[in-house]
Amino acid sequence: MHNHFVENHPDLQVGYNSYRKRVVARSISFARLGVEECEQCMAFKLHEHSQPEQNPNCDPCTIQLQHKTNYTSSRIHYKKGAEEDPEEGTTIYVAEDMQKVIMLPSMPGVKSFVFVNRLVAYHETFAPLGDQHKKKYPKQVMSILWHEGISGRSAADVTSAFIKAISMMAEDAKDIVIWCDNCAAQNKNWTLYTSIARFMNSSADIVPQTVALKYLKTGHTFMLADSFHGQVETNMHRKKNVFNFHDFVSVIQACGGSPKTVKMQPQDFTEWDKQ
Repeated sequence: MHNHFVENHPDLQVGYNSYRKRVVARSISFARLGVEECEQCMAFKLHEHSQPEQNPNCDPCTIQLQHKTNYTSSRIHYKKGAEEDPEEGTTIYVAEDMQKVIMLPSMPGVKSFVFVNRLVAYHETFAPLGDQHKKKYPKQVMSILWHEGISGRSAADVTSAFIKAISMMAEDAKDIVIWCDNCAAQNKNWTLYTSIARFMNSSADIVPQTVALKYLKTGHTFMLADSFHGQVETNMHRKKNVFNFHDFVSVIQACGGSPKTVKMQPQDFTEWDKQ
């Protein structure tokens, strides 16, 4: 980044340390990209043709070309939502994802903790798209949190987290656009769809006008929610010992951007079905 800055601003004499201090002062953090690999793209690398565009009569090349068109198109629409800056109270664009299961306590330096019963914690993230520092009406990351002592992570449980997040986002926006990955068990199933429809037609005090669920192509689903999860994992490493659910919540609250943490209660969960 410093080299790029120097190349684009040759008239400015800015050393590496000065540049680094400015980056830190602006609360810019870095996260390693996800390790997700697209199985279809990996399989195509073994194919004899490296340029699918040049082989229109080859079936594997045709399939790969369509796959590339699909994931490129979805990424373009995702970036378009990130670049928009809607007026307050109109539309909100977020990326949704569930962090990998967290086992508590987390005490890497203590061997005996491996042999004790541990609590499973769940973290459903709704991260606003785009650089919020550049937005006229910035939004906060919303972290929906619960643990197995309250409920699990079935389709109905995840749907309850969605409904909770949607009802809270509806306080600030009439239209909600949620970008998801292609995990059928969590966010691409009839339980979720029919439950959102029921909520939209319910007598709840605050209901959005529209809710749109959009999906990135399988294997190409890295989103801002994943970046936020990277921050959470970094904070857990820094804290080192995360003893309980309360500590885990404090780790998330310490992330950049002052995320809004919502701790689900038993009454927030509903036995949604797909009928």
